[in-house]
Amino acid sequence: MNYLSGRIEDIRALEDLDLSIFRKYYLEIQSHPVGQERQLYSKDFLERLDRKLKAVDEKYRDLLYGKCMEIIEKYKDIKDLC
Repeated sequence: MNYLSGRIEDIRALEDLDLSIFRKYYLEIQSHPVGQERQLYSKDFLERLDRKLKAVDEKYRDLLYGKCMEIIEKYKDIKDLC
């Protein structure tokens, strides 16, 4: 969402929206390996990280969902002009 909110701003300004929840979530998950990077770590280490990540996901799930729904509702009139 950090990336997408910037792209949305290219189309139409995101006015009166507090998007800080996306930044907070990103700051908590950014150190977790993804994709091929996970192959560099042991299974046990990844299991511990995944438990932590699951807790972060659960902490933010409803907040992120609510913010996404707010954005969709507020900007539902934007059409894909590409």
